[in-house]
Amino acid sequence: MQYFLVDEWFEDTLSRICTDTAELLASGDRGLECAAELRGLLETPTRDNIPWIMKTSRAYLLVAVGRLQEATDQPTKLLICHELCHALQLYPDYNSEKNEDEVMSFTASELLTELELPTSQEALSALRQQDCLANHLVQVTPSDGEKCARVPEAVHFDLDPFIRGVNRTGMHLVIRVANVTLDNCVVQGKASFCEQTSRLSFFPAAEFERKSRYRVTVREREILSSLGGTLPDRPPFTIHFSTPA
Repeated sequence: MQYFLVDEWFEDTLSRICTDTAELLASGDRGLECAAELRGLLETPTRDNIPWIMKTSRAYLLVAVGRLQEATDQPTKLLICHELCHALQLYPDYNSEKNEDEVMSFTASELLTELELPTSQEALSALRQQDCLANHLVQVTPSDGEKCARVPEAVHFDLDPFIRGVNRTGMHLVIRVANVTLDNCVVQGKASFCEQTSRLSFFPAAEFERKSRYRVTVREREILSSLGGTLPDRPPFTIHFSTPA
C-alpha cells in the first residue's frame, strides 16, 4: 500500500516487472525490446489497462484520505471505506452462503486496516511533507508574468480536486494582492473559494489600476489538502501580472 500511495509502483516497480518478464521470454537485446514493448502496452490508457486503473484508484483513495483523518469514530471510517470500495468497484468474490453486504463490509475493513498500517501512514506523511500548491495548480488567470490586454476583473486560481477548501475563518489571509508600482500598496478586496469548481478567487473592491504591476500571494498553510490538514507551511506562492495603459 505504501508504494501505491506514493506512486512509486508505476515508475520503478512497473519497469522492473516489465524487464524481468521480458528476460524470461527472451535474451540479450531482444529482452530489452520486449520490456519496452510490454511497458508501452501496459501504460496505454485503455479500459482494461492496469496502470490506468491503478492511477484512477489512487486518485479516489487520496481524495478519501482527508475524510478518514477527520473521522472521529470507527463506524464513520468504515463507511468511508465502504463508499470507496463501491466507487472503485471492488466487488470481492463471494458464495451463496455469505451475504454480499457482509463481504463488502469485510473488504472495507481490510482496506481501512491497510491504510492504518504504520507503513501506509509513513507514506502519507511523506506525501504531505512534499505537497505544495504548485502541484495542484491547473490554471491561473491572469497567468504569471502576463501583460494583460485589458484590466482583469479578478484573479483566479483553478485547483485540482485534491484541494478540499481553505481556512474560511481567515479568508483575508489566504490570498493577498499588492500594487508593486504604488510602493506595494495592499489592494482591498474579497477572497472566495468555490468547492464545486475548486476555484480560489480575489475580487478587488475597486478596479485594478492601469499601467501597474501587481503581486499576488497565496499562503499555502491556509489551503486544505485531501491528504488531511493544510498544505505545509512554505513561503507564499507568488505570481505577478501587469495592467495595460
